[in-house]
Amino acid sequence: MRTHAVLYTDVLVIGAGAAASRAALESERAGADTVMITKRRFGSAGTSTFRVAESAGFSASGFADPEDSPAVHEKDILDAALGPCSRKLAGIVAENAPRQVPFLEGLGVVFQRYGDGYLATKGCFASRRRSMKIKGHGEPIVLALKREIERRGPAPGPGWSTWNSCSRVWASLSRRRRFSTPGFGACALIFKTPPERTSSQNTSPTV
Repeated sequence: MRTHAVLYTDVLVIGAGAAASRAALESERAGADTVMITKRRFGSAGTSTFRVAESAGFSASGFADPEDSPAVHEKDILDAALGPCSRKLAGIVAENAPRQVPFLEGLGVVFQRYGDGYLATKGCFASRRRSMKIKGHGEPIVLALKREIERRGPAPGPGWSTWNSCSRVWASLSRRRRFSTPGFGACALIFKTPPERTSSQNTSPTV
């Protein structure tokens, strides 16, 4: 039996991976009533939690190479894109990445260390060592964000609501905002991500 829900909220976030969880957290912090919709259980949905490698590379300048900077990082992003990339967005990513390291560490995410510093390598298309390693790939980030979301307010209730649904969800949003975060799952066919991470097929709806 299909279950449909009509939700009224300030912000609807579709997804529950790393990008969606951070978007929802910032929305709630800004004072908006926020609803997250995920096709699987929060904390295991999305490709962010699938360990495609032993460690994730979190790119942020200024931690491993003293000659690195947000400007160099931005240039690497634009050079790698070969054209189809927003310069403004590349600048935002490069400028804000270093601030996310202490933020994530404050949530309990452990960056691997090397001596007195961080373990970092020169990642794909990078000209400097800024790919900082997190054991367990993206899963520690998602779980840390999930804990923070749950700490800030149980769902359902004021501030937060979460819905797990594998059925089609219709939401009446009026003039409100919607964020859809396809995330790394958009590359599923290339990286052979298991279908249970990216597809709602062959699963039972739970709302």
